[in-house]
Amino acid sequence: MTQWNRTGALDFFRLISAFLVVAIHTSPLYAINETANFVFTRIIGRVAVPFFIMVTWVFSI
Repeated sequence: MTQWNRTGALDFFRLISAFLVVAIHTSPLYAINETANFVFTRIIGRVAVPFFIMVTWVFSI
C-alpha cells in the first residue's frame, strides 16, 4: 500500500480545513446573509482549526 492510499482522505480534509481557516478571516457570506456567515465562520470554521492541527501532526510523525 502506498503512502497516497493511506493518507489521501486526510489530504482532502486538510485542504477543506485550510479553506475554512481562510473563510474565518475573510467572512465570505457577510454581504449575503449575516446569520449564514456567523454559522459558517464562527461555528463550522472554528472546528477546522483544531482539525487542521491534528491532521498536520499526523504527517509530522
